[in-house]
Amino acid sequence: MEQWIQFETGLIPGPLFWIGKPAIRASTDALYAGYYVERGLPPGNIRGDSGVITPQWHWHGFWRCLTEEDFRTQLHELMLGLQEERRSIWIDAGERSAFLSYTGENSLEEAAGLCSSVPPDYWIDFFIGIRLEKEQCLALQGAIVPEIQNALVRVEEISSLVQCARDGLR
Repeated sequence: MEQWIQFETGLIPGPLFWIGKPAIRASTDALYAGYYVERGLPPGNIRGDSGVITPQWHWHGFWRCLTEEDFRTQLHELMLGLQEERRSIWIDAGERSAFLSYTGENSLEEAAGLCSSVPPDYWIDFFIGIRLEKEQCLALQGAIVPEIQNALVRVEEISSLVQCARDGLR
């Protein structure tokens, strides 16, 4: 069982698959807090127009952050603002799902490789930020708030970087 908390502005109507956003995701064994972005489906997929990825999707900028050295270095520098032992990446793509402990820019390259292996007609949920094991959450209790808060502050910075990358800015 998984639970989500994510921010979607009320200023834009409809589902906001295309926007990278702050999110907190809990599973039975861990809690994740950080930046959440989705890769949608190509035109002509079996779902019709629901979730078709278009040029406005933040995924395009995020992909540049994973695959282009300048942007990848900037994303890595933002990840350094998170507590080292908690930094993580979670890629949810059905059978090709993976959890990576974040160890440096090589983790971003590995994540890009994993995403590249997912066929274009599969949805990808990509989460980058922190991971707290269930036992850590229970032990920290109220002290967990600053850790989550710090991860969500990084989200704003990651989001700005992704939008620059998507819009072709350096």
